[in-house]
Amino acid sequence: MKKTLAGIGCMLLAVWLLAGCAMLSDAIKLQEYELGGDTIATVNAVVGERNVTGVSTSQSGESITKTYTYESSSVTEDLTAYLTKLVNSDGFIAIEADIDLEIVPGVAKVAAESPSDPGKIIIMQIDYTDTGYTVDITRMSGTLNTY
Repeated sequence: MKKTLAGIGCMLLAVWLLAGCAMLSDAIKLQEYELGGDTIATVNAVVGERNVTGVSTSQSGESITKTYTYESSSVTEDLTAYLTKLVNSDGFIAIEADIDLEIVPGVAKVAAESPSDPGKIIIMQIDYTDTGYTVDITRMSGTLNTY
């Protein structure tokens, strides 16, 4: 009986590890983040393939947050290109006036109205170090005026 339970436990662990690897592999190829009815270009869609080391989703009430963690040897260049696209092409605004990507570690925050759902906003927070960054994308009720 103990051997059967141990065997089942090992099989479940293997399935869990394979699913996690597949999820990270899919995240590397991902071209758009999806939250509700909204899509946002991914870091990889803008700067090329970067190694994704973590992916998670959480929900609290109507708010949903997706988190992607990346490794990169060109953090400042990646985030300059990515944030420039978000602000100049995708309707995002800087929440904090002074985003200085030369100060490491640091945080950059941008937000936009949801194109698909009036009364919802998308907030993106990017925490970065000299070796990578974490992108938290939250879709929640509100307007840019109230945030």
